[in-house]
Amino acid sequence: MGGAVMRYKERLLIFGCGAVGSIYAKSLSLAGYPVSVCTRGQRLSELSKRGLLYREGNRTLRCPVRLVKDSAGSYDFIFVTVRREQAEEAFRQLADSECKNIVSMINNPDGYESWEKILGRGRLIPAFPGAGGSIEGGVLYGGLTPSFLQKTSFGEIGGERTARIYALKRIFLRSHIPFAICPRMYDWQLCHLAMVVPLGDAIYEGGGNHIDAGRSRALMKKTVRRIRSNLWLLKKSGIRILPGEMKLFLLLPEPVLSASLSAFYCSESGERFIYRHAEKARAEMELLHRELYRILKKRREVQ
Repeated sequence: MGGAVMRYKERLLIFGCGAVGSIYAKSLSLAGYPVSVCTRGQRLSELSKRGLLYREGNRTLRCPVRLVKDSAGSYDFIFVTVRREQAEEAFRQLADSECKNIVSMINNPDGYESWEKILGRGRLIPAFPGAGGSIEGGVLYGGLTPSFLQKTSFGEIGGERTARIYALKRIFLRSHIPFAICPRMYDWQLCHLAMVVPLGDAIYEGGGNHIDAGRSRALMKKTVRRIRSNLWLLKKSGIRILPGEMKLFLLLPEPVLSASLSAFYCSESGERFIYRHAEKARAEMELLHRELYRILKKRREVQ
């Protein structure tokens, strides 16, 4: 066992405590931050009765968090970890919060203007999680995404390096959460969706099973071509390809990409970071599919 855990003063609220929210609540709490969580439905019942339980190796452990019914109170940062179709309602609930720093860890191809209209300008910090997993029987199975796959990415809408961005950086450093400060979060999110929407589509077209999808050469080839086509269109329309590693989809030979994608689908990481989300969040994935290709169509028409 290590020494005593440091205690930090920044008060944090996780708004929405599914798998992703639970992963961040756990990481931040174990690092020594006072973490509150606000959720509803079955997850609220689970947390009320048993607390935040998570699986580590062959043990089930409990993480100290405070359960609250709403966002009332003083928080330094609120992390919004709901699904895309729940975003506007979540922001309406947070509109009257005292907190000035609301971190939106949500897929969003439409930009941030509508969210800022709800919250008020200057409060939103666009971000995206580097985490994946699921809640099974009230227990969290999952964790932070390996740094080489995806870091927690965040930045001001205009790309400025502000005091609150550095404060968020310190929080992630202390919590051992891999992160990247991104100067163009909107570009980053569009590129991310250009990749993950075809990845999710492949699960559904493969019969809902990541192993079957990964073993289909034709489906893996089709998925690579879809990702490439999406990224090329974004690049031609003026979007910067971010993160830089995403450019590999434009540079590497198709057979190499198809083989790599097949191996990833058939791996434990493929199950955790693609299959589980595609299975449990199909409504969100279908919404993001429609939103992405609507935006790509508009960008194609103006070229």
